[in-house]
Amino acid sequence: MDKASHLAATIATLGLVLATPTAGQQTRILESVAAEVAYTGEVMTNVRGGVRRGARYLDNLDATLEMDLEQAFGWSGATIFLYGLGNHGGEPSELVGEAQTVSNIEAPSAWRLYEAWIEQSLAGGVVSVRAGLYDLNSEFDALESSSLFINSSHGIGPNLSQTGNNGPSIFPLTSLSLRVRVDISNRVHAQAAVLDGVPGDPDDPTSTRIHLSREDGALVVGELGIDLGDEGDPDGRIAVGAFYYTSDFEHIDSDPAVVGMHGGNSGAYALAERRVEHSGTRDTWAFVRGGRTDPHVNRFTYFLGTGVVSTGLIAARPDDNVGLGVAMAVNGSAHREATMAAGATADRAETVFELTYLASLPRGFWIQPDLQYVINPDTDPSRANALVIGTRAGFAF
Repeated sequence: MDKASHLAATIATLGLVLATPTAGQQTRILESVAAEVAYTGEVMTNVRGGVRRGARYLDNLDATLEMDLEQAFGWSGATIFLYGLGNHGGEPSELVGEAQTVSNIEAPSAWRLYEAWIEQSLAGGVVSVRAGLYDLNSEFDALESSSLFINSSHGIGPNLSQTGNNGPSIFPLTSLSLRVRVDISNRVHAQAAVLDGVPGDPDDPTSTRIHLSREDGALVVGELGIDLGDEGDPDGRIAVGAFYYTSDFEHIDSDPAVVGMHGGNSGAYALAERRVEHSGTRDTWAFVRGGRTDPHVNRFTYFLGTGVVSTGLIAARPDDNVGLGVAMAVNGSAHREATMAAGATADRAETVFELTYLASLPRGFWIQPDLQYVINPDTDPSRANALVIGTRAGFAF
């Protein structure tokens, strides 16, 4: 039976089973499903500098469901994943006026289907293919150690996150995608993805519209990653990646009516993380991320982020995490020249220092005080450096 016939048969079987499941089928279906709900809420306060002083509350609700289709219905190597996302609240960026968003859950208030994909494992698990609504940053330009931080640049560099006509397929809007991953060895993998070049609707930030067109084009991304340390228990990884948009873009520093549109948009990135200490309850990791993009169509030509994260720094609190990170986004020369031509000025870079501490609490709860100092917010020399104090809390079950 070919894959198309297998898919049709599985869907038909699914309908019959859900309509009149036996006790054994009910058990298999329930055991094949993993569901999780997580809530995150925070107050971010700009206490000095930036645009103006003030506080904003915002929150984020994640609901995910994953089903092993092999366990449930006998479809070998297949998995379905659904992810619902809800965002609400204010925008701290209105107060700080920064380019590197101080909160990685800041988004227009909306409920949306964030991810919905099916994955098929092939060749004994060496190859996997994933198709559907897909968060690029779930697997590309992703560091586990830097995920502790609240500033958006430690989740994905602005050299990638701030490209495209409506951003790439990342939080809070995703697009239709096809991803292929090959595990070359136990330590080396290669992955590539082709994604709709314009996720959602640029005119409606709450929409999860799927619209494929030549004008929107595609985003093509590739990454090669290597695990470091012992097999089965890596203590680090390195990865390099590159991306390319197939659509046309306006030149930052030129009139399209005079010079025409710029064909394509490209960039590259590299990242690494490594365990630097492991003693008793303490586990310390260091990370670095950097990238470059085309200066003719992107504001930030370079990005550099680095930091240190430690778990169990306090022996009596083995599950707590503390981190210190730095993120610097550098304007391209074309952006600075265009800013000057418009009668304004722009500093070379915006730099954000962040100190954060996540305290684990009983029953899946946690709280995370956070401190960020933003130097040259939005690279605007008229804007004073900003001091942002935040408190984030949440739970998962």
